[in-house]
Amino acid sequence: MHTPNTPALSDKRLTLVWVILSAITLAQLLVLVGDSPGHLNPNAVATFSIILISLFKVRLIIREFMEVRHAPPWLRWGTDAWLATTAVGLLGTYMIGMA
Repeated sequence: MHTPNTPALSDKRLTLVWVILSAITLAQLLVLVGDSPGHLNPNAVATFSIILISLFKVRLIIREFMEVRHAPPWLRWGTDAWLATTAVGLLGTYMIGMA
């Protein structure tokens, strides 16, 4: 148990994950802005990497904020399988659209 003056380890962990997610979001924006501030210049590499990074962010949110990290193994594997299926679907659709 923790007192109000000393946050629990899980509170610190969630804060750290939130900071990481915020930093990743800002990095994604910088990737899109690139060399021309004020204008978004999406390209295939940037879009592909942003989709992958976004999926990583979703996994962090599922594991940390939805507390799947403490769930039974079948639920952890199930959420990872769902995320992998989503990744294949998104990236496959994007690649088909580029053709």
